[in-house]
Amino acid sequence: MEKRQYRFAFDIGIGSCGWAVVSENETGNRRIEDAGSRIFDSGEMKEGKDRKSQKRRGFRGVRRVLRRRSHRKYRLKNYLRYVHFMTDMEIRCASEASMNQILPVKVRGIDEKLTKAELLQVLIHACNHRGYKDFYEVTETDEAESQEEEDEKINQAAADRLDRSFEESHCRTISEYICRYCTIPGTDRIDYRNRFYKNENRMIIRRKHVENEVCTILKKQREWYPELTDQKIEKIMEVIFSQRDFEDGPGDASDKYRRYTGFLESLGYCRFYPEERRGFRNTALGDVYAAINALSQYRYVHTDTGEAKLSQEAAAKMVSYIMKQGSLTRTQAAKLLKPFGIAIYGSKDVDKTLAKSFRFLKEMKKIAEKCQVSWESLLSETDLTEYEEGKTSLLNQLGTVCSMYQTPHKKEEQLKKLHAKWEHAHLPPAFWNALKRHRFSGTSRVSYHHMADAIEAFLKRDKGDIYGNFQWNKQKQLDKKQESQRERLLSAKVLMQDEDVKDNPVVLRSINETRKVLNCLIRLYGSPAEIHVEVADDVARSYLERKRIQKMQRDHEKTRDAIKKKIAEILHCEESEVKGSQIERYKLYMEQEGKCLYSGRALNLEMVLDTKSHAYEVDHIIPYSLILDNTLANKALVCGNENQAKGQQTPLMYLKGEKKEAFIERVKAEKKRTSHPISNKKYDYLMLATLYGKEAKEILTGWKSRNINDTRYITKYVVGLIKNHLQFAGEKARVFGIRGHITSRFRKEWLGKNTWGSDEKCRANYLNHAADAIVLANLSKMDVEIAMDYEKLRQIRRHYGEMSIQYDHFLNHAAQRIAAFYPITEEAIRKQLAESKRTPSYVPNLGREVDLRLGNPEGETRSEEEYRAETEMYYEGAAFVVKPHLPYVSMKVERKFRGEIADSNPIRLVEENGIQYKISRSKVEELKREQLSKLYTSDGYLIEALEKAFTEGEKYLNNEDDKENKKDSPKKPIKKYMEKEHIDVFRTTNGQPVRKVSLKGTPVSNYYKKSINETNYSILGVPKYYCVEVYKDTKGKTRIWGIRYVDVISCEGKICLKDDIKLPKKYAKHLIYLFSGEYFEVTEDGKETYVGFYQSVKAATQSKINITINPGKKGKGNDGKEKIQWTKVIPITQKATVKKYVITLNGQKAGEVKEGEAGYPCFAHCLSRKEND
Repeated sequence: MEKRQYRFAFDIGIGSCGWAVVSENETGNRRIEDAGSRIFDSGEMKEGKDRKSQKRRGFRGVRRVLRRRSHRKYRLKNYLRYVHFMTDMEIRCASEASMNQILPVKVRGIDEKLTKAELLQVLIHACNHRGYKDFYEVTETDEAESQEEEDEKINQAAADRLDRSFEESHCRTISEYICRYCTIPGTDRIDYRNRFYKNENRMIIRRKHVENEVCTILKKQREWYPELTDQKIEKIMEVIFSQRDFEDGPGDASDKYRRYTGFLESLGYCRFYPEERRGFRNTALGDVYAAINALSQYRYVHTDTGEAKLSQEAAAKMVSYIMKQGSLTRTQAAKLLKPFGIAIYGSKDVDKTLAKSFRFLKEMKKIAEKCQVSWESLLSETDLTEYEEGKTSLLNQLGTVCSMYQTPHKKEEQLKKLHAKWEHAHLPPAFWNALKRHRFSGTSRVSYHHMADAIEAFLKRDKGDIYGNFQWNKQKQLDKKQESQRERLLSAKVLMQDEDVKDNPVVLRSINETRKVLNCLIRLYGSPAEIHVEVADDVARSYLERKRIQKMQRDHEKTRDAIKKKIAEILHCEESEVKGSQIERYKLYMEQEGKCLYSGRALNLEMVLDTKSHAYEVDHIIPYSLILDNTLANKALVCGNENQAKGQQTPLMYLKGEKKEAFIERVKAEKKRTSHPISNKKYDYLMLATLYGKEAKEILTGWKSRNINDTRYITKYVVGLIKNHLQFAGEKARVFGIRGHITSRFRKEWLGKNTWGSDEKCRANYLNHAADAIVLANLSKMDVEIAMDYEKLRQIRRHYGEMSIQYDHFLNHAAQRIAAFYPITEEAIRKQLAESKRTPSYVPNLGREVDLRLGNPEGETRSEEEYRAETEMYYEGAAFVVKPHLPYVSMKVERKFRGEIADSNPIRLVEENGIQYKISRSKVEELKREQLSKLYTSDGYLIEALEKAFTEGEKYLNNEDDKENKKDSPKKPIKKYMEKEHIDVFRTTNGQPVRKVSLKGTPVSNYYKKSINETNYSILGVPKYYCVEVYKDTKGKTRIWGIRYVDVISCEGKICLKDDIKLPKKYAKHLIYLFSGEYFEVTEDGKETYVGFYQSVKAATQSKINITINPGKKGKGNDGKEKIQWTKVIPITQKATVKKYVITLNGQKAGEVKEGEAGYPCFAHCLSRKEND
């Protein structure tokens, strides 16, 4: 077989990994070797509701709270028994006694004698409700960085309100306050809430109030129970209110073998100094390190010589300014560098990075000024090159302590030690108190050692080299060290070395599945020459950010559909006939308020939507050939003659006099308007005065690095992971990260317009990830540069002609530049750029070959034999490592015994005539008249109040005054009644508040009774299915039954049926199990009826299951019409033959899985066994 060089590509997303292999032989023949998609569970709930791990964590948190609460009560009772305050019998009777109103008992306990049973109930109530304790305090000026911090601020605000009200009331205890001010008038019922309710003030009671109350009661009761000594009261208080510090983590802090330790032990290690832990971000070293990283991205040019240089003195000046002022901007840096004859150049992206660098110094300076502490005195103790623990500057140690210790008392304790150590600094108590309240958190990605080294390199630049050399040399040393450690395959262990990735299950799962596919390809093709990687933006984003973007995308789709509908109405055509270019024009028309952006003349909307007419045109604000930005941010809707006159200029270069002034005013007005203002990016484009000069250079050169190189952390991590740990075919590890929109752009250019290169991706077909990976495999750095230079040449050819000076100048310049950096001659570059009729791809005729290999995006229609015949003809019988085959999507099979066993919320069942009915709860104001018959209550007062509310509410809805709003108002009579009568809380006719009512639902047969103890249980609805078993009955017919999580148990590492679970009647022989993601085929009478991947049970009693068909196939939908189907509900009939097959990681259909045969290797029918077998 001929020798070929292989290039791999991976399109990594959340829940998917598209992959491709392209190759080249010694004669330059290039082709697609193979491509496919790996699909897996992302670890998030459907519809993006929540992450599965977060949901599990929430349940664990609840269980932990209940367990600790129970443990406190257990300890309390044991202690009271131990000190002979109460006997076992007294404790048991007191615990079982019902006490509806405990708060009045607490109030009595301040002045009167309580029985021992009452006192125990008071203490048990305190064990259950200890009050709110700040985990950390957030100042009002702090901006919340997460939902948890936002909730914390809300909690503290509610607690502060209660504190003020309690103090003004002059009540002795919190229970006295509640009984006095939260009692319903005319009754003895107490009504207060500490949860969110509409039209109610939230009440949060701080723990200090509960502690004070319990202590007060115990000391008063000592008058009647002298055995309650100070020592015993102190012990009782400790049992009820003691709490482990956050820094210690769960379990015994002294146990070095415990599974989970505090967060300080989980800090990651520095990649440059692997034996040292990462430093904290909110420190002086952290801020200056971040700042010099940003400063190093600017270009420094000596104004006299033109030499790129930043002197040692100039660098020191900027760092000194940062320390004195706590921040630095590019404008300030330019002023500092002017005396040195140095100009600074850079993009606005770097400006933003620099602005975000100062988290700690800016805040510390504010605190110092507020507490009247001399900032200079703090700086005098600062040495930025010292990194050893305990020897760093005071500022750095302050940041370390405040970041390291989050629990208030722990932080206070450590600050006291620091105060004693730096007593000579003479810092006032107000300063230390302010630090106790302020919250700093977060770690850097490197150690203090590396930060200090980097700062020293920036300050001590003997040869005036750019700072990037320091980072380059460090990385080079690291790479050299790791070269000897590279392996042929990528080990799973290396994924666990980065704490950020290890602790993010969504990212970890995506990268791990990519690793599996990569190893599979290496086993087949050997070590690759190059690997290209694209990581979807979603993988790099946080869960909340993805939710926000998903909402924006849904809103965008709704807007797009609405625009389609409007355009169809205007043009009197079908919505399906509306083109993307018309939607784009409509958006620009609305954005520009129906006026030409350049001339200000009114536009005719019908003519605007006529894409064949040249009366109006869409113009690129900055010529497309210069920045290749084809987004709406670089587009304007203008009169045709304006576009032709403007040519290859910016609007401000083209416009003159009054016309120019009017244009500037229009643009400023569009930027300032409150509704849908233009973006900052578009504003900068429109206000660019010229294509020459400093500002233009930043815009025109900045796009290149942004578009060619993907510099996000997650992409850099994946590239570094592969580069540092994997062996390559060549001497050098060639791994590149490319941005997604570059792949998208070339997909549309290289692939078929009506197939894989269409404007709208067929996202239902999972092979679209494989198509992206094929495009990605064709995009090396050199290819991207050549392709983009070709685009510029095409634009120059169109405007100036092929024989122009401009064309020759750019062609020669591009050839020289590319040849200087890549292994290719100038002549070859000129030939490729000049002779191509389109941007060349690495593999020639790429669109045709992709259509051949992947088929139609809307569904595969070829058989395996037809596919092989077509590929054999196309490749003229050439030999392949893996012979071309129909591409099957590879799905990760979920066989692990984990996940929810049933719905998380318990349900209530009632039995009537031997039938179980589910009782659901509904808000009173949401009730409808027809639901009254389903009301499950014996409360006549409630029924009477509801009848009245319905009658009055229906009158209001039918009232003449409300007729205009009737169409838009939902028919909710009780809600309307409460609004009109100004009722905040619905009440029965005897004054009882009611927020929700019980309704009798449909009969329920599938539920799970979960035993809690001998006398207690809960009912959980809709148990989840673990898998489906296909079996033969005693008559030889095919049947299935769903095996639920609650039906099985793990015994000695095997999953078996529980003893009380019976096999189906007439069960004779096991055939196969179907787990989520497994591929199977169903035939009847020798004819194939269904093929696909099993997903879940639809209706077990009807033998119906949900499957995914991918690639899709034509079939009849529910409406009887022929269409491409991607998912389907199928029945498993009694005549069916069901066969399961393995789909390999590289998308090949392998052998049949014959579980039913005797002696099948490595398999035991564990689920068909009983627990005690």
